[in-house]
Amino acid sequence: SRLNTDDNSGPQPKIPKTAVEGGISARSRRMEKLNRFIKDQEREEQTLVQDELKHGRLAICGILESIAHNLSPIEKLPLYELVALTSVSSVRRCLGIDSLQPRQLSVDALRNPGEYEVEDSEMSVAYDVLSTSGKTLGLQDWLSAFSMEMERSGHSEAEINGRFVRTCSDMEYIGLLKHGARRQDQVVRAVFEHR
Repeated sequence: SRLNTDDNSGPQPKIPKTAVEGGISARSRRMEKLNRFIKDQEREEQTLVQDELKHGRLAICGILESIAHNLSPIEKLPLYELVALTSVSSVRRCLGIDSLQPRQLSVDALRNPGEYEVEDSEMSVAYDVLSTSGKTLGLQDWLSAFSMEMERSGHSEAEINGRFVRTCSDMEYIGLLKHGARRQDQVVRAVFEHR
């Protein structure tokens, strides 16, 4: 039982549910089709980009392969020794040494200065004085013997003192001597001649 307050209003027309549902489903189908179309377009673009990248990679690989195929080994080039050394033995041959031990090379150069053309260096003069002494040597005695040798070359006293200080620090750095534990004005030899 319906209560109708309006006399003019009669029964209202009913809209069929299928029409409403049909409008919604038609819209949703159109949206689905549009979404599928957009996704398909995105996939096609991605595959195009991937294909372009693949073709680019293949082209670069082809170029690199042709370059590698046309290259000859560096040993076949003229004067390759100026640019590259291909083995450890070639490095040793170029340096004229049998081993690559810097400390041993330094000691050998100081023991035999004529072979390494360092006869007039202050390091070789200082090593000669040091090698003729015992295990310990006073710095004052070493400086006076060093000064007598260097004065023959025509160096001034200030220059000789500077060279002596530099030589002492260099020899200490490469491990040929160390400062005495008891007295600060003495040095202790760390390398001895094998006779």
